[in-house]
Amino acid sequence: PVAPSSSQRDDDCGNLLVWPTQHAAVAEAVQRAQAAPPGASSPEDEWRGQRPTLPAEGATQVRLEPGDVVLAHQKLPHSVGLNRSPHIRYQVYFRLSSREYKPAKAAERGLWDNWRVGAE
Repeated sequence: PVAPSSSQRDDDCGNLLVWPTQHAAVAEAVQRAQAAPPGASSPEDEWRGQRPTLPAEGATQVRLEPGDVVLAHQKLPHSVGLNRSPHIRYQVYFRLSSREYKPAKAAERGLWDNWRVGAE
């Protein structure tokens, strides 16, 4: 979840940027990176040369007000946008996972494993 503590009702206020529909591409890149042999790229490259290319024009600025909450899949590409406003942008990020989540096994799992999406 993302919770802003400052207004971002207009574009270019340091808004959360998201790339809708790109979470599967990120998940595939994570799987490739975790399968890459050590030394396949520089030690500083956490993506091991597998960082996904996101469409330059594909980002959406999310307009938020204090008290709003955004729930998004952890593989949804996201970033902070430009802040052309006179105000400091504050936002709080939390990460959710299922009880069964094991980080070491993440690359072997599907995007929605252990989540009951749409379940009652």
